[in-house]
Amino acid sequence: KSLEKGCRRDKAIMLELEKRGILNTEQIRLLFFQGIKNDRRVCQGRLKKLTDRKKIKRTRAEFNEPYAYYLEKKPKQINHTLGVNWIYVWTLKNLQSWEEMYHWEYEVDYELLRCDAFCGIKNNITGKVRFMFIEMDIYESGNTFDKVAKYNALCSTDRYLGYWWNEVAEKFPEVLVVTTGDPERIYR
Repeated sequence: KSLEKGCRRDKAIMLELEKRGILNTEQIRLLFFQGIKNDRRVCQGRLKKLTDRKKIKRTRAEFNEPYAYYLEKKPKQINHTLGVNWIYVWTLKNLQSWEEMYHWEYEVDYELLRCDAFCGIKNNITGKVRFMFIEMDIYESGNTFDKVAKYNALCSTDRYLGYWWNEVAEKFPEVLVVTTGDPERIYR
């Protein structure tokens, strides 16, 4: 039974890595090992075995950071992708009992802009879906954050009315911006 559960979990971890591109040890622990006694140690041991068996690969940006795991090709923007995946993990882990992740898609192009992710959360009682554009701003990258004006432009042009999610949405999606720097600079 335990071996069978471990095999299912290993497959689930690899499937999640395929979907997310890269996840670090802590993200994997929260998704698959939470509630297990000594969850951090068990997670690290399992990931080491999967790495040793060459089922997954690992890297880390700096010595004091946790390992990050991926399947084949290491993503180019590791910190950015891990940041977006933190938003995914946080969103998933903070759903209410009556909610479910309805939709999650990376790098969606909306003519005027490309969002880092697009998320839908369904209320299973009302059947309504709340959508969010997700933006991850790595302040240290030095990139200018110009998305606020672009989202305002997208909303004001009504171009969004032709997108699939508009049939389900009650309003224009919220925009969730997470930054590693001063959040005030985003709106300047």
